[in-house]
Amino acid sequence: MGTYGGIDRYGQYTQEGYSTHIVVTQDFVVRIPEGINLDVAAPTLMCWDHNVFAAAPLGVDSGKNIAVVGLGGLGHMAVRFAYSMGAEVTNP
Repeated sequence: MGTYGGIDRYGQYTQEGYSTHIVVTQDFVVRIPEGINLDVAAPTLMCWDHNVFAAAPLGVDSGKNIAVVGLGGLGHMAVRFAYSMGAEVTNP
């Protein structure tokens, strides 16, 4: 999906984070555990989804060496994500 106001494959304007509903493939859904409020979970998941998870097809895999430059919010999630996939992670 494009950013807010983009055109989707059906010729409709995208609403992205402003949508009330969205249909996605179940492989891209993250269950929020009981006891975690949406106002705490949503900001992290939104950044992780769009910025970090999108880089996975670039070669994050078991046995690979991955360098993450910067350990802010997204960098921290990139390290956790790559490590969970079995990569060796370095912060240069």
